Amino acid sequence: MPLDLLSQLAVSVLPVTFSDPQDIAKASFLVSGQFVHGSLPNEVNDGVGWHYDGHAVVLQITPKGELASRSRLRR
Repeated sequence: MPLDLLSQLAVSVLPVTFSDPQDIAKASFLVSGQFVHGSLPNEVNDGVGWHYDGHAVVLQITPKGELASRSRLRR
């Protein structure tokens, strides 16, 4: 779940780099939802299927992300 990744990021030293496709997909959700700032790789189709052509890097948690992370920790 992307918000689980956000909770992990909240206690990590940033930047954090992800190469696992599932983690990249979660990071993509967090970037698009403006929970974090980061860079994402392109998705490419090599004729066999879709995959990422690089790594995702999370640079910073936004105020919205910090609030969401704190709310999850209080549960």
